[in-house]
Amino acid sequence: MGAFGFSLDFLCLLFVTAVTFSFFVIENDILGDKVGLAITQAISLTFLMQYGVRQSAEVANQLMAVERLMEYTQLPAEKGIKPDDIDIRQARKANIKLPSYRTPPRGWPDCGRVEFRALSLRYGPGDDPDGWVLRDLSFVVQPREKVGIVGRTGAGKSSLIQAMFRLAHLKGDIIIDEVNAGDVTLEDLRKHLSIIPQDPMLFNGTLRRNLDPFEEFSDDALWTVLSEV
Repeated sequence: MGAFGFSLDFLCLLFVTAVTFSFFVIENDILGDKVGLAITQAISLTFLMQYGVRQSAEVANQLMAVERLMEYTQLPAEKGIKPDDIDIRQARKANIKLPSYRTPPRGWPDCGRVEFRALSLRYGPGDDPDGWVLRDLSFVVQPREKVGIVGRTGAGKSSLIQAMFRLAHLKGDIIIDEVNAGDVTLEDLRKHLSIIPQDPMLFNGTLRRNLDPFEEFSDDALWTVLSEV
């Protein structure tokens, strides 16, 4: 952007210089006030041109955000999303059976027992046997038990979290308080799990909006949580 601004300023300087020196070439006598008016208007035009070019560049930059949003609208839907009424009607017309999902019990998860059963994870589709990041992983985390996972970079520590949120291609089962995570919708699963990321992020808006984006809790409950941390 700095090189572009310098080039634009240099172009405007050439324009004003050309207008100024053009009066030395003209043989007719021209009053000094007209010469001053012409130079003043030339400088004003350069400012307008600079503003117009800079705004057009800003518009092009902002349109990139629109382009990214359009790309997101074309992404295939994740498997496990609860079908809406439109999807149900279209499936009935096409005689397609939609997958059924289990509604988790009220208060789930209440204990916090997590069990991985022969879980394998990969980040992309395909049949390459070397594409699996995790292979046949099985372990149990008991309720209220704290577990630390140690490993080198790329060993798959963060992949365990992505597996729980079903953010990648999985093979195997994850059982959370006797409920298979693959049997519930993504909305129910991700709404009932919490994570503290390595790089925390605050979204635009108020602190309350960040704490309770779905407006499910009262102000007193949020203040109680804030006082505990």
